[in-house]
Amino acid sequence: HTRIGKELLDVFDRERKQVLFLGLKMDRFKEIRHQDLMFAILMGVVLFIIGSAGIYFVFVVQNAYLVRRTLDEMREYTRNVLESMPNGLITVDSSLSVATFNPTALEILGKGREEVEGKPIGELLPLENEVRKVLSDSESILEKEVRISNEGRGKTFLFLSVSPLKEPDSKVARGAVIILRDVTVIRDLEQKVMMNEKFAALGRLSAGVAHEIRNPLNSIKGFIQYFQKKLDLDEEDYKYTDLMLTEVDRLNRVISKLLAYSKPREPRMSIRSLDEVVDHCLRVLEREFASASIRLERKYCGESVPLVLMDADQMTQVFLNILLNAIEATPAGGAISVVSETTGGSKVSLVVQDSGEGIPREHLDKIFDPFFSTKKKGTGLGLAIVKSIIEAHDGEIEVESEVHKGTKFIVSLNIYQSSADVAEDSVSEIYGSAAV
Repeated sequence: HTRIGKELLDVFDRERKQVLFLGLKMDRFKEIRHQDLMFAILMGVVLFIIGSAGIYFVFVVQNAYLVRRTLDEMREYTRNVLESMPNGLITVDSSLSVATFNPTALEILGKGREEVEGKPIGELLPLENEVRKVLSDSESILEKEVRISNEGRGKTFLFLSVSPLKEPDSKVARGAVIILRDVTVIRDLEQKVMMNEKFAALGRLSAGVAHEIRNPLNSIKGFIQYFQKKLDLDEEDYKYTDLMLTEVDRLNRVISKLLAYSKPREPRMSIRSLDEVVDHCLRVLEREFASASIRLERKYCGESVPLVLMDADQMTQVFLNILLNAIEATPAGGAISVVSETTGGSKVSLVVQDSGEGIPREHLDKIFDPFFSTKKKGTGLGLAIVKSIIEAHDGEIEVESEVHKGTKFIVSLNIYQSSADVAEDSVSEIYGSAAV
């Protein structure tokens, strides 16, 4: 700079001109410029870190969302599997209290959620000892069949399986898993098969015995009538011979029922109105109702009378038997209700309810067995024949009873066609033939 200044001075001196020199130091400028550069680099680093952190945060959030959604889907899938199981499932913790359960378990037990949740397993099922064994021996699996009573469902047979609930890679059981399977239908079918086999053998034996007894009875009756006419009997002797004839007739009726049960005839089906058959039976029994001072309450399905494919004679026998039993069971001044109603649109039911003494609970399972009767003069074949006739009509009969409250018999049959449908069919046939 000094050399350049001197040269310029020499030039201006020769030209005799005045020169003014001004200077600016650049050190401060360079320092500030360096600081700006360092600040820019620092901000770049900070922004890079913030950007990287933001990208990482977004990735973490997205991954957490995916994990949570996967867990929710797995939880929902597991819940659907448990709720869709045909068997009940209950888990029990180490204190023998119910931890979790599925809806099927509630349905099988016939209880609500609040009646099961947190309850000791011993209050719900007779499994306390089995659960303790599983908790003490985590390798054991125990099975048991029990019979429980449910309100409104009667007796229920359950097949139970108890297995340990363990943590992964652990041999210590922290609870137990109980699987409940309702085998009531299977046990009922097995019982029916056994009863049918027993009744079939009994029927064959009874039929043979009945034929052997009936012939001598007819001979005895004939000889009694012969001696009544031939001999000069006094009033007391005649009364005894008349009593003999009455007992012979009673034995003949028992034998006839026995033969009807052992060899029932095939139903002769025809389309009939259930209400008409029932009303016919009620007209036949009008005197019995009046003499017993029993009030009859009759209710109908409605305007559309259900038609049923039935053997009218056999169904008349069924309804007469049920109604006579109701009359015998109802005290004077009581009432018998006879109601016909449709159920689900495919069945029609006749409900006969009396206000009698009722049937003890221990007898309810036996009233349809042959030769079982709670009446002093009963043969025990009436309801057995009733049930066989209804089953031959592909129907069902149920009984509900409480002591001192009365008994209800429910006979259900398949509806063949309603009277309205028959009328429409008849009209269509008429118009169809006219068009032809």
